[in-house]
Amino acid sequence: MKELVEILTEVEDIRKARGKKYELVAVLAMAIVAIMCGCKSYSAIAEWGRNYRGEITKALGFRRKKTPCKATLYRIFKNIKVEEVEEKIDIENTVITMDALNTQKQTVALHLIGAG
Repeated sequence: MKELVEILTEVEDIRKARGKKYELVAVLAMAIVAIMCGCKSYSAIAEWGRNYRGEITKALGFRRKKTPCKATLYRIFKNIKVEEVEEKIDIENTVITMDALNTQKQTVALHLIGAG
């Protein structure tokens, strides 16, 4: 089985290097996890990123504390080949486990585990 972040590195990033603030792998991983948590819009995904930045977004591949806003998500996703992402992510062979943390808000931490 492969780790989600490892699988997402196989998705082609067609953006130009100039002005590229976020790694595509991190943005895709954040979006997938946010959607799994119930987010249904660019705005909700961006808010999820802001709310859970820190250890969780670091584990997803972000190198900075800041995560993309909804406009950035829109610009990135309008050029993504959805079929390619769906093809790469085979849920049966991708390991994603969720553990609830005992914090003030009962936040959900996502641990992406590679087992294989």
